[in-house]
Amino acid sequence: MRRTLLLEPFGAAAQLGCEFIVQPDADPSRIKFVYRGAESVKLTEAGRLAIGTPLGGFEDDVPVAWQEVEKSRTDVPVAYVLTSEKAVPGSSTP
Repeated sequence: MRRTLLLEPFGAAAQLGCEFIVQPDADPSRIKFVYRGAESVKLTEAGRLAIGTPLGGFEDDVPVAWQEVEKSRTDVPVAYVLTSEKAVPGSSTP
C-alpha cells in the first residue's frame, strides 16, 4: 500500500516543526492538527496559530506549501483554517 500523506518531523526542542509530503493523488484537506491540553487556539492577524496552555502560550508559524515539478519549486497558497477552538486543518487556498 502506497502512503499518500507522509509526516516528517524536524527540529530541536525549542524549534519543532513538521513537513507533510503529499502525493499527487492525495487530498491535503485530510491534514488536521488537534492541540490536546490547549485551553485555546486562535488565528493571529499574521496567519500564525496562537496556542494557549495551562503552562503558557506559544505560536506556530504560518504554513508554507510548494509543489516540485522537474526539480523546480513553485509556491502554493496555503493557510490555517480553524474548524473549532482546538482543531486546525491546513487548507490550500485557490
